[in-house]
Amino acid sequence: MKKSCKSFLDFEFFKRRCEHWKREFNLLDWKTFYEFKELDEAYANVRWDLSGRTAVISLNSSNDEFQDRATFVELLRNIDMSAFHECLHLLYSWYYSILKDINEKHCATMDHQIIRVMENSVFDAMINSEPISPYEQEIQSRNFGMKKKK
Repeated sequence: MKKSCKSFLDFEFFKRRCEHWKREFNLLDWKTFYEFKELDEAYANVRWDLSGRTAVISLNSSNDEFQDRATFVELLRNIDMSAFHECLHLLYSWYYSILKDINEKHCATMDHQIIRVMENSVFDAMINSEPISPYEQEIQSRNFGMKKKK
């Protein structure tokens, strides 16, 4: 069994970033629940009910190879990219739900191709447009590098 590496604070950051991306993608009509649990071969995932506009977004609580060698900022960026990725699934959920009856496997592949393009072309631009880096905010909120008062 893998050791747990992500903390509850990481999960809280994940939830905040999911809510951020929901606002960015105008997905505020979705009622979203969050889980922090072990997932099989996934960093994060989302399950949704399109008709009820409800979703469950999960973050894997287990360690992975990337985390073993990542800096804290890289870990935060990976968590944020996962939040972005799962919210894109919600954004495209109507498309996926319509086309999956034609060919579910091909539709899932196309869905991930579109999301990868968005991750590689839009994610950094959107992060850089934020007035304050979400990663710097998180570091400050956790008081990393702060001297203790006597």
